[in-house]
Amino acid sequence: MKSYVKALAGITGSLYVIYGILALYNWVSETFPLNVNPIGSFLTLNVPSDIGASIALITIGLTLMLPLFSGNNSVQGLSALTVGTFLAVALFALQILIIMANIADTLILSSVGEEVEYNILDDIQRIEFYGGALSLVLMYYVIKELSRRKIITSIFSRRK
Repeated sequence: MKSYVKALAGITGSLYVIYGILALYNWVSETFPLNVNPIGSFLTLNVPSDIGASIALITIGLTLMLPLFSGNNSVQGLSALTVGTFLAVALFALQILIIMANIADTLILSSVGEEVEYNILDDIQRIEFYGGALSLVLMYYVIKELSRRKIITSIFSRRK
């Protein structure tokens, strides 16, 4: 696996793990009376306070970081990168659907005369969005590499 792919996977995975731990911290601080304040944002991205999001973010992050520790085992690294990027892109797609649903909700409620405040930046400034965009780059590499190894056939493979 190329070093720049490992570096991008490591950076993306680290961000997912950091935000997953911060989301877990927010969930604990809001669920239990510990007299600690939740973290609203970190590095300009909003941090959720949801244990489900925390589990998903940590899982994706650790899966994306596994190629860093796979050594010369390229099959293990590629398979971990494949699973991690597909999970990250799935979460990215889910975040886009959430944005579309919030926009539709705002339009419907405002059309019947309700006063609605909605800031799309609250939904865009999340690790699911930016991490998913970074994972799209990794997914391109994964599909290209799987095609090169004749595991899948796709539009990325070259015909001879």
